[in-house]
Amino acid sequence: MKTIHLAIIAAFPVLLMTLSQTAFGFAIHDLNYENSPYDNKMMPIAGEPMKLFYQVVNNTPQSHGYNVTISIRYLYDSTQVYHTMYHYDIKSNNFEDIIWNFTPNATGLYSIVATENSTETANYVFAVTKDGGFREAAKKDPAILDNKSPLEQFRLGMDPKEIKCKDGYFLALRQSGLPVCVSLETLKELRQRNIVTPDDIDYDKIGYVESENQFKKMLAEKSIEYSSDKFLLITGMSLLSLPPTTDYCGYVKDKNEIEHWFSSSYHYDNLSSSILFDKNPNQCQPNTMSCFCSLQTRLAEMNPKLAYFTKDEEEITGTAVSNYLNETRIANVSNQFIVGKYNLESSSADIHYCGRFTGGAGLKDFEGYIKNDKVVAFSLAAEKSKLCTISDNARTFTFNKSSIVPDTVGGK
Repeated sequence: MKTIHLAIIAAFPVLLMTLSQTAFGFAIHDLNYENSPYDNKMMPIAGEPMKLFYQVVNNTPQSHGYNVTISIRYLYDSTQVYHTMYHYDIKSNNFEDIIWNFTPNATGLYSIVATENSTETANYVFAVTKDGGFREAAKKDPAILDNKSPLEQFRLGMDPKEIKCKDGYFLALRQSGLPVCVSLETLKELRQRNIVTPDDIDYDKIGYVESENQFKKMLAEKSIEYSSDKFLLITGMSLLSLPPTTDYCGYVKDKNEIEHWFSSSYHYDNLSSSILFDKNPNQCQPNTMSCFCSLQTRLAEMNPKLAYFTKDEEEITGTAVSNYLNETRIANVSNQFIVGKYNLESSSADIHYCGRFTGGAGLKDFEGYIKNDKVVAFSLAAEKSKLCTISDNARTFTFNKSSIVPDTVGGK
C-alpha cells in the first residue's frame, strides 16, 4: 500500500573558507540579530544592550598565543566608546569564542575592530536608531526608500539585507557589513576580489537579468520581432550551493504568431548554457517537475481556455481516483471528494484532473493524471489552481475510511 507524504525540505548553503597558515577570526556578529526571526531581524536600538560575538581560530599545526583587542568607535566623531583586551593560548586547529555586551548610547554608525597580535583581522559596522519606526514604515510603504542612498537607509534603521537599490543596480554587503548598490559588472569584480560577502548576493536576480539579456540577444540575432507583452521569463530549479546554480526558461510569440522557447543555466558569474527551441522541449507530464512545465502552466493561466468534464469524464476520473485512494494511505482528509478538469494538456496522459476533499484538517485540493483509466500521478495542492474547473453540481465520490491515517508528522 502506498503512503502519501507531504515533506518540507530545508536546505542550508555551505560557506567555504580558504584557510591560511595563520590565525583568523570569523566575522564579528550581532547575536541579537542572528538569533532573531528571519523575517523580522532585531536591529540595534540606542540604550538597549547588544550581544556581540567574535571567534579566534588557530588553524596552524602548532599552538600559539594570541593577544586580541576589541575596540568600538562612534563614527560621527571617531570617539572610542569601548576597548578591551584578551589573551589566549590556543592549540592547533582549535578556537576561542569571545562574547561580550555593549550598549550604544547614541544613534548613528559604529565600527568594531578586532586585532590579533597587532594585526587587524575583522571590521564590522552597525547602525543604531532611536527605535524601529522607520523600518516598520518602510515595510508598509516601500516608496519611502526611493531616492535614499544605501548608507542613508542603513543609518535610518533598515536591515542591510533589506536595502532597496535603484533599477539596474544590485545589493551587496562589504565584509564590514556596510551595504552598497552597484552595477552587475562591479558586483562581479567586488566578489572576485573578496570585497563583498558572497552569501549575501542575490544570485537568482543576477542570473535572471543575465538570462533575460541573453534571450533578447539571441532573438535579435535571428531578427525575431515581438512585443514586450508576449515575452515571459521565469526562474526554475535552483541547486543550493555558494554561489547557486539556477535554471531559467522563457517564451515569446513573435509578430508572425510563431512561438520560441528559451532555456539557460547560471552559475558562478556565467551563463553555462543558453538555447532557443521552436517548441516546448519539456511539457508537463506525470511525476515530473521542470521549469518548462511551470512556464507552460503560467502561460495557460495568463490566457485560460477553461472547459468542464462531461458526466462520463467525471465518472471515469472519480472512479479512478477512488480506486487509487483505496490502495493509498493519506492523512487528515475526509473520505469524500469531488473532481474536475485541469485545463492543461499533456501528451503522456489521457486525463489531467483536479479535485477537492470535502472535509478534513489537512490540504483539501489535489491534482494529477490518469492513463488507461488508472491514476498515474496524484499530489496534494496548497490551493485550487486557476486551471481547475469543478462543476457546481459535481458528483461526490467516496473511498474507504481505512485509507485515512493519523498525521504522524503533526502528531494527530
